[in-house]
Amino acid sequence: MNLRDLLQGTENYKEIFWPVMAKDGNKIKVLLRVLTDAEHQEAKFSTEKYFKAEEVSTDPIMADEFQNEFFTQALWRALRDPKDKTKPVCDCISDFRVLLTRPIKMQLLDEWIAWEQENSPNPDLMSPEDFDKLLIDLKKKPKETLGNVLSLAIAKKLLLTLVSPQEILQKDNGLPSMPSNPQ
Repeated sequence: MNLRDLLQGTENYKEIFWPVMAKDGNKIKVLLRVLTDAEHQEAKFSTEKYFKAEEVSTDPIMADEFQNEFFTQALWRALRDPKDKTKPVCDCISDFRVLLTRPIKMQLLDEWIAWEQENSPNPDLMSPEDFDKLLIDLKKKPKETLGNVLSLAIAKKLLLTLVSPQEILQKDNGLPSMPSNPQ
């Protein structure tokens, strides 16, 4: 498995509809994808560059607007053309900004955050049942499942569970664990 396989995981994309219908009354399909950590950083850096280019202060009083622009940048990176998932829905961020009203943006943002959480859940907030389901999926379809685990904390927990299942089972059942390398 290589990096491209991980980034193109089968479930890293979700088809959604743009919140407003086209002029002809049809729903507009777009793809929503999970962003990598590097893409999150790019969105933050682009937000800062945008503020500097527009000569807008980054004082605490502008924190909400900074966050607002970050979400615009992130959504532009996360929303893809369904005909070619390597392309964003708009060629440039300025064209994308024109399409967004606050309600449209809030709806897209809610869907994106939910999708990110579904694909990169926090292990501290994950129920034991959800973790067990993820572990079973990993055993059944390792390439597809691993390609969808973008959280380092989840990957670490999965790895530790797979490497030392007996030790973890013993601890969970209140039994002393056996040394892994008896001498």
